[in-house]
Amino acid sequence: MNQTSQDINYEKLSAAPQHRLPVNPKRAVQEMMNIISDLQSIYELETEALETSNVKTFMALQNDKIETAAKYQGAMAQMMERKDEIKQTEPELRRNLQAMQKKFHAIASRNKTCLDKLQRGIGRLHDTLQTAAKEAIKKDKTFSYTEMGAMNTEGIKRITTGTISETA
Repeated sequence: MNQTSQDINYEKLSAAPQHRLPVNPKRAVQEMMNIISDLQSIYELETEALETSNVKTFMALQNDKIETAAKYQGAMAQMMERKDEIKQTEPELRRNLQAMQKKFHAIASRNKTCLDKLQRGIGRLHDTLQTAAKEAIKKDKTFSYTEMGAMNTEGIKRITTGTISETA
């Protein structure tokens, strides 16, 4: 199977080393804010692509989204592990991080709503195609059986060869 540049390489992503936040708590919070900003930008572009049905842009964003989301997830886990250290940073910095998280969650929620809408549309398309295929098959090959288990030939066109009787 040939892989294009737009194919998502999950093996590469799972083998990638985890992003490490700086040891300094203040720099760690700032780095976390940069990661949130990057992921937020990708979600905004993806949401816009979904709302405008721009499949090319949507697909082009997928690798970056997966890489950045993995980076975000790893960094967030580190922040949770270091919560006592993070509490010691400047209150202003923590408030900025919380505000950024709140805005990010709102954008992520909007993005999820668009993805759910797309998924429902794909589901309806799948159901329509499946129903059409079933109807086409039914139309071409309809068999029914009598009470005795024999094939019901009623309604089936018969072809006769036109035999001639010599006794008449």
